[in-house]
Amino acid sequence: MGLQNPNKAAKTRRFLVAEGIYMNSEQLCPLRELVKLRAKYKLRLFLDESISFGVLGTTGRGIAEHFNVDLFEVDLMAMGSIGGFCVGSHFIVEHQRLSGVAYCFSASLPPMLAQAAISALNRFEKDPQIFAELQDTSRLLHQIFSNFSKLTIGGHPHSPDKNLYLNVTWQQVDEEHKKLVEISDK
Repeated sequence: MGLQNPNKAAKTRRFLVAEGIYMNSEQLCPLRELVKLRAKYKLRLFLDESISFGVLGTTGRGIAEHFNVDLFEVDLMAMGSIGGFCVGSHFIVEHQRLSGVAYCFSASLPPMLAQAAISALNRFEKDPQIFAELQDTSRLLHQIFSNFSKLTIGGHPHSPDKNLYLNVTWQQVDEEHKKLVEISDK
């Protein structure tokens, strides 16, 4: 890629897209291995930090901070909002802006969401201990659920999202479903 001029950049149409914390399994992406694949095959690495930003790392900066991976190894990061919001180096953002369809970049974030994001970032800087507290609570919850014999917990101990699976046979599914409904109705 042309490092200075996005107009002269070599077109790379090979992308490696991953989530920092996978939504369906709550596992952490193997970012170091993905960075190696990015270099080996000359891919662009896009990282969805919707779940991992504000959760992982000592200052909540996501999966890259958690694994101590240089942010320049990630081409674009996306975060959840209305529509989409991506961050990247000036070069990558300009390349995306100049190469993309114009209407994709014609609307700004709603002011309320922009202010909510700014307020959250300010809190991250003001109270950095919240990340250690969240991770401690996540690990404790993971440990507690691991002690239940009828449950299997899926996901990573650092993830605040937990997937719980009942250890049942197919014959017990109806009975267990009734128990779950009963528990959730309380």
